[in-house]
Amino acid sequence: MIDIIYDIKTKTLKHFTYRTPLVSVDENGELQCEYSRNKDNHTHIKKVIFLNLVGYEKLTLVDDSGKEVLDEHGNKIFIKGRLISYEPLDPVNEYILTRHIVDGKEEAQQTSKALVHYFRFILDTQDKWDKKYNHEDYDPIIDPPRPAWDEFGIRKNQRATMMYRDAVEKAAINGIGLAKTTAMSYVRSVVAFYTHRIRQGVKFKYPPFDYQTILISVESGGTNMQAQRTIAVQTTDMKLNFPKSMKNDGGKLPSARRDLKPLTNSEWKEIKKILLITKQVIKNVNRKEKLVRLPEEYCLLFRLLRYTGLRKEEGSSLHLGQIIRPDMNKKVLRFGVGDLYGSFTKDPTGGYKNKSRRTIIPASLMLELYDYSHSSRYKKRLEKFKERCRLLRESGEDAYFNGTDGVDENKQYLFISNSGIPFFKKLEEINTRWNEIKKTASMNLPSNVDAVVHNLRSTFAVSTFRALLKNMDADEALKRVSALLGHEDLSTTLLYLKIAQDQPTGDEIWEDVLDYLGVFDEDDDSEEFTESEQSYGATEKI
Repeated sequence: MIDIIYDIKTKTLKHFTYRTPLVSVDENGELQCEYSRNKDNHTHIKKVIFLNLVGYEKLTLVDDSGKEVLDEHGNKIFIKGRLISYEPLDPVNEYILTRHIVDGKEEAQQTSKALVHYFRFILDTQDKWDKKYNHEDYDPIIDPPRPAWDEFGIRKNQRATMMYRDAVEKAAINGIGLAKTTAMSYVRSVVAFYTHRIRQGVKFKYPPFDYQTILISVESGGTNMQAQRTIAVQTTDMKLNFPKSMKNDGGKLPSARRDLKPLTNSEWKEIKKILLITKQVIKNVNRKEKLVRLPEEYCLLFRLLRYTGLRKEEGSSLHLGQIIRPDMNKKVLRFGVGDLYGSFTKDPTGGYKNKSRRTIIPASLMLELYDYSHSSRYKKRLEKFKERCRLLRESGEDAYFNGTDGVDENKQYLFISNSGIPFFKKLEEINTRWNEIKKTASMNLPSNVDAVVHNLRSTFAVSTFRALLKNMDADEALKRVSALLGHEDLSTTLLYLKIAQDQPTGDEIWEDVLDYLGVFDEDDDSEEFTESEQSYGATEKI
C-alpha cells in the first residue's frame, strides 16, 4: 500500500470576463443559451485562484549512502514523491467564484489565501491525528474524531474550525504566526465560506460554529422619544480576542499602526544607499542567498514613492504624459495623478477611484525619470508592452484591458517589466522587491526594518509636516499635507501630524524631504490648468 502526502495546490486564471448567460426555451422545447450583450452585466475578473487537493507518494529522505535521515527528535523525514492524485475542491472553488460573479469582486485573492491556510491546517492536524491514533488503538467513545472540514464533533474544541481559530490566535499573540490583522481576515473568510454553505442548504450534524447575537445599547437621536435604543448585531464564536498592544518605551514610534510609521533616518540611509549606489539586494536563488542586481526601474519607483507620497498603485501607473524635462532652477515641481492626468489613484478600501490630486516631486528626481524615459532600455520595454497588447487583443483577452485597473494600450507607461507588463499589474512583485531591499538594508542595522512599501508614503507625510510646521501653524500644515496625500478624511492625516509634532526620539527621522521654502507660497486653488494639461496630464511647474 502506497503512503500518500496531501497538500493544497492552487491554480490561477488571469484576466477573463464572465458574461452573464441568458437561458431560454425555443419552439421545440429545447433549452437555448446565449450571453448578455449588455457589458454592464459582465464581470471582469483580474485573477481567480482555485484550490486543489493534491496527493504525492510519501518517501523517506535518505542520504547519499542510502541511510534514512532523521530530524533532531530522531524521527524520519518524509518528502514528496511522484504525483498520485489531483482533486479540485469544488465546494471551495464554487464559493470563490461566487465572490467574483455574485459579489462583483474583480479580485478575491485574500479569500483564496485564507482558505489555503485553513485547509493546510486541517491536513496538518489530520496528519498528527493519524500518527497518534491508528485503526487498532482508536476508541471512538473516548478519543476525539479525526478532524475534517465538512464534519464536526459534538465538542467545540474538537471541531476543525474552532481548532483553527485557537491555533491562529495563539500563534499571532506569540508572534510566530500571521499578523493579527491577517489572522482576523483569514478567520472571517473561513466563517464566510461556511455561512455560504449553510445558506445553500448544506446540513451539518453539528455546526462549524455557533451564531451569537450581541445587543448594543446606544443613545437615540433627537427625533426619538426613547432616550436609548438597542441594536442587535449578529456574530459568531469564531471571533479572535487579542490583548491591546502596549506602547513601547524608547522604541521608534509608540503608534500601534505599522502603516503610519515613517522610516528612521538610519533605515532610509541604508535603503537609499541600495537604491542610489550599490543597486544590489540579497535574493534567494535556488535556495541559496545571493547578491543580485536590483533593476533600475525599482530603484526609481521606490524613491518616487518616498519623495512624492504616492501609493504603489499610483506610482506604478504613471505614463510619459506626466513626465517632463524640468526647469532645474526650480527645486520642486507640482505633480498630478488621477483621472485628470491619466493615471490611477486608490481609495482606502482598496478600490480604484481615480480622484485627481496634485502632490510635489523634486526636480532632480523628475529629471532622472525623464532621462530614463528616453533611454534605450525603456524603449525596448515599451516595444515589448505594445507587442504584448497586440497579442492579447488578437487572442480575445479583453479583460486585460477592461476593469477598474485595465491596461490602456495607447499609453506609454513609465514602469514596464522586461516581459512588457506594466508594474501596476505586478503589485505582488513590487512587494517582493521591497522585501529584498529591506532585508539587505537590515544587514547593516541593529534591528530589522519593519516596514511595508506604504511606509514610504508615511515617511513623506511626516517629514513634509515637519518642514511645513517650521513656517506655518498646524491647521494650515494639516490642510496642505492632506491635499498632497489625497485624504478625504482628515483623521488619518491627523495621526501623521501627531507623529510629526512629537519630539524625535533616538534614531527617528528628522530629514526634510525637500528644501522647499516657497513651494506652497502660491494659492493652489487659484491656479488653472490649460486644455492640454487636462488632456495629457502634464506636470505643472512651480
